Amino acid sequence: MLEHSFTCTAESSLGAALIRYAAIVTIASMLWWSIKRWGTLLLALPILLTACSRPWVHDPLPGASPNNDSVPAARNLVIQPSVIEDSVQASDLIITDAWERLAHEFNWPRFTNSEIAAALRSLTKHPEGFERASRRAEPSLWFIADAVARRKLPAELTLVPLVESGFSVHARSQHGAAGIWQFMPATGRRFHLKQTSWYDARRDIIASTHAALNYLAHLNERFDGNWLLALAAYNCGPTTVQRAVAKNGSHDFWVIAADLPTETKRHIPRLLAAVAIVADPSSYGITLHPIANTRLFTEIDLGGPADLEFLMQVDGWSETGFKQLNPAFERGHTDPDGPYRILAPLALQARISRAVDELPAEERIPSRIHIVQPGDTLSEIAMRYSVGINTIRRRNNIRGNLIGVGAELVIRAPLLDGRNLRDGHTPGRYHHMIQPGDSFWSVARKYSTTGKTIAELNHLMLKDTLYPGQILIIRPAGEIWRYDVVPGDSLWTIARKFKVSIDQLQRWNDLPPRRPLHPGQSLIISDPQAGNNKKT
Repeated sequence: MLEHSFTCTAESSLGAALIRYAAIVTIASMLWWSIKRWGTLLLALPILLTACSRPWVHDPLPGASPNNDSVPAARNLVIQPSVIEDSVQASDLIITDAWERLAHEFNWPRFTNSEIAAALRSLTKHPEGFERASRRAEPSLWFIADAVARRKLPAELTLVPLVESGFSVHARSQHGAAGIWQFMPATGRRFHLKQTSWYDARRDIIASTHAALNYLAHLNERFDGNWLLALAAYNCGPTTVQRAVAKNGSHDFWVIAADLPTETKRHIPRLLAAVAIVADPSSYGITLHPIANTRLFTEIDLGGPADLEFLMQVDGWSETGFKQLNPAFERGHTDPDGPYRILAPLALQARISRAVDELPAEERIPSRIHIVQPGDTLSEIAMRYSVGINTIRRRNNIRGNLIGVGAELVIRAPLLDGRNLRDGHTPGRYHHMIQPGDSFWSVARKYSTTGKTIAELNHLMLKDTLYPGQILIIRPAGEIWRYDVVPGDSLWTIARKFKVSIDQLQRWNDLPPRRPLHPGQSLIISDPQAGNNKKT
């Protein structure tokens, strides 16, 4: 089985000898039978010259020492830029399968040793495992291969997630590495992968792929173009690899491998074995899951915070399908501070975009996390955030009134001046603290407005119960407020700043959906039907 994948020195020498022998026999025969046919002799001479000009010793492979006669070639895998550029040209061929595309773009020499042979036996002993990984690769394989090609990096790097995680978006190691590229928390933060209780960019297909390629390119430069050392450093850390290099006085991975962690010693041979299998799967009894050689997903801008569970209900989609493309979201809502984008199948792009445009205002209310403190009760938490107890129960799957200290509760409620009440918010002219006996009607009468206006402004319903200590945002009738747009503004940031909804801004200003704002543009930010006074 190995003979089909790797080229050995003996085969190269035997092939060269056979070529010479055939050439000599052919010429001798031609001279014997057609000595007078000089034209034939002239045709035969180039064959003889070509055969005689071939070296008897096989050509050294990239990165190999010219004085090294050992079987495992390409000791360091130092790939020249011209070789990488040639690999990208395979993308110009008409290839319908992404795995086949990779096989055409692979450029590293194929070589063997006992470690790679053992890795091949391990991967082919249970082919169903390799085949499952090939199915999990479907959403991301083309995107990764395309990103690698665009950066003129070796196509072989596309298979790093196969070895690191089996292309499992939910993979997490016992050391805390996460995502298909298995970023550790600290390394992820170093490469700007945001990690909060809402969103973990290490699982984001796009963000983690760009970060991984940045990291691999950095490591390759650090180890002078030696890809095996760069990949080893990606697995166990550059300091560990540098220490092994210094100890052995060698930059040859196979020489320093004994001083690397066991996982890393197995990681590199497994990657090279995986490359050999993808290059010629039938020779190893492997059937790769067919993956179209084209982009399978697209990005959709949400335009601000959004309830993701609402979007999962789009016809043709499902929670499983959503999480396959968007595993970075840890909860059913976007991070309050972004990013506000999702990945969606190309086939559902129009349908999901329409659902985003039609997202109800109540599904865009920012959410936050409340960590239960000793003495907290559901009623006190509900009053603090101006939401109903049943809303908190429903959002957090709580039955009854018992909540444990340290539990994280997802609270969906409007922000007040961008701060929580416990952060020092003080009621002012346009805020009202509910007192015992207050109702929407009594508060509206006090401020010369309507209960419906107050409820809408605070994302409440008239049937909701008001609690003593609850803060309501009040904007008295008879005042029209205007705001001049500045660079960086969006409908979402303006709506959040003035505690109104995007729908209200669009209605009051007659703005078409998704039309960009321009600096200096003047917007009405209060109901123009409520009065005629202008404020700026």
